Amino acid sequence: MITMLFGKSGPPEVITAQAAKAMLTELFEKRMEPNNFRIEKALESIESKWRLFLASCEEFASNLYEPDLEDLYNVHKSAMEQQKASYFNAIMSIQNRLEENAGRDITKYEINAALLASYADKRELVLKANGRFKAVLIAYAQHLGNMKRAFSDFENEIEAAEKLVGSFEHEFKEYENEMASIDELEGHEERIRAIKNRIEKVLEEGSMLETKGLEDEAEKEAAELENKKKEIEEAKSSINEAIGPLKRVAKKYDHLKKQRDSLHEYLNRPSLILEKSEIFSNMLAGLQEALEDETIKEKNSGLLIEKIKTAQNGSVYEIIKKLGELEDERRLIEAELEDRKKELSGIYAKKKVQEEKLIEKGSMEGELKDEEKRYAERKLKIEQLFIGKYKKSIELAS
Repeated sequence: MITMLFGKSGPPEVITAQAAKAMLTELFEKRMEPNNFRIEKALESIESKWRLFLASCEEFASNLYEPDLEDLYNVHKSAMEQQKASYFNAIMSIQNRLEENAGRDITKYEINAALLASYADKRELVLKANGRFKAVLIAYAQHLGNMKRAFSDFENEIEAAEKLVGSFEHEFKEYENEMASIDELEGHEERIRAIKNRIEKVLEEGSMLETKGLEDEAEKEAAELENKKKEIEEAKSSINEAIGPLKRVAKKYDHLKKQRDSLHEYLNRPSLILEKSEIFSNMLAGLQEALEDETIKEKNSGLLIEKIKTAQNGSVYEIIKKLGELEDERRLIEAELEDRKKELSGIYAKKKVQEEKLIEKGSMEGELKDEEKRYAERKLKIEQLFIGKYKKSIELAS
């Protein structure tokens, strides 16, 4: 039955925060129409009294009244007449200056309040002019009746209007608070956008860098390097086993022969053996001969001669050649591994930055959640305000 009488209420009107501000101002203006009407009538009355005051000023200025200088010490008539003209100009300048600044606010209530304030300013400026030209008021006191009455009426109208405007200030403050609430909602919207942009920027910088493949390669290369080092040690051990026992006796041979090339040095530097194999072979032959004819006497000369013969055959040269190749391979693997480590180090640094950003992202997501909660709470309050106070069903667009 109720639905038949009043009809079914439609869905809420979806509007932006800016549109809500415009609607709120429109609704406030409508509620304030009777009050603004009363205030405007009061302002019209003030303006009327002000015009009467100005007319009385013009009348005073245009009449050539004789000044009463009895109570004024050492003041000439001509000087007083000049002060009278200056006083009139001061009053007229008040009107001209303040009319240019009246009425620039948003609502009619604010415009009317500003206009009333301008009249109050005029009142104060007239009083200041009276203080500056006190001598004029004394000299022409008997001719100021119309001006005094007009100004008194003007003051009384202002006081009455100030009380009237003040009686509606509470409603205006409510309106200001409601506007501030929408401003706060817009602030939440802006902060939500800013946080989302920051999160998006973090996401645009890419997901976590993948290091698994490089780490596997580095691990493989490290294992190859260790194997290569073992092979090198084995080759060195084989070489040492073959020619190591000759090192001590080689010193005796070098001392005996006093040659430019040192057999002892060759034995300690297998690379020289490959580079100068013929010289090495000749020095071994010389050492064998010295042992055989006992130019160099050694208890185990027979064993040393066998070692010399072993060193002379091709297998030692092959092992030494293999050692050189192994050393080259080791250096190559070491260089590759070092490059891989540098590459990984750079990635780890970037990864650390990304991890920090992801932590920051988590913090920002928490901040976003809190801000969205505050936004939702503020949004609900504003929507409830419109339906409860203004009977307007709205939904604020996110």
